[in-house]
Amino acid sequence: MKKFKIGLIVTVVAIICAGIFLWVQSVKPPEEVKTQENSFTIKIEKEITELKAKPDNQFCKQFYNQISFNINQFYTQNRFDSNSSRNTQWKEILEKKLYATYTEKFIKQANSVFSGAEWNEKNIRFIQAEKNELKGSPLLSAESPVDNELKSIQKVLDKYNEVVSFISACKSFNYSNTELAVRFPG
Repeated sequence: MKKFKIGLIVTVVAIICAGIFLWVQSVKPPEEVKTQENSFTIKIEKEITELKAKPDNQFCKQFYNQISFNINQFYTQNRFDSNSSRNTQWKEILEKKLYATYTEKFIKQANSVFSGAEWNEKNIRFIQAEKNELKGSPLLSAESPVDNELKSIQKVLDKYNEVVSFISACKSFNYSNTELAVRFPG
């Protein structure tokens, strides 16, 4: 009787193992999920490409703000993906791509202003404000090439402010003889 029970248990375990083995072989792995073409992500990526193509001698903050607005609008409406986590992932991906493209464009635009013969005060104020905003972004990595470029822009602005302070200090002196009155020995 004892041998019969042990034989029965071994047989049942063998049948269960064989059943599991056959079941595992019959289960097909799920097919890879293909990323769907999403018209909203395509629209944003197209706008980011347009931003990159903008000329380096004109600031394009309004265009950047419009793209950023579209990203947030599409995100809140779950237009990137109906799945909440994938929708959030798309938002983060597009925001990083937009930030990287815009900072690169801004640095070129600022350097374009700095390479000019005359600097418009309005442009200098814009560069200062925009540099501060980009520097404060959580997307900026410390000591990255972009961070170093923004630091170099700040150095140029500091020198500019030094020169402006010097000029305004010099204008406060009263000196009426502004003609050249130097005679060289002859």
